[in-house]
Amino acid sequence: MGYALKLEPSIQKDGMTKKQFTDSLSHLNNRLNKVEQTLSIHIQQDIQDYYYDCVNVLNSINQKYS
Repeated sequence: MGYALKLEPSIQKDGMTKKQFTDSLSHLNNRLNKVEQTLSIHIQQDIQDYYYDCVNVLNSINQKYS
């Protein structure tokens, strides 16, 4: 999963130095990476939960008709 940010040139006009602007972008990038990792973990957990639910249903059906 990737992210794209559209940056407006006016951000630098508001008194930010180039270093502050770069640091701000780096901070935003780090936060987006953390969000991406968190989403990935939750999606993996949801898939695993769904898998186990399916296995349980299939086992129940198997026991009922065996």
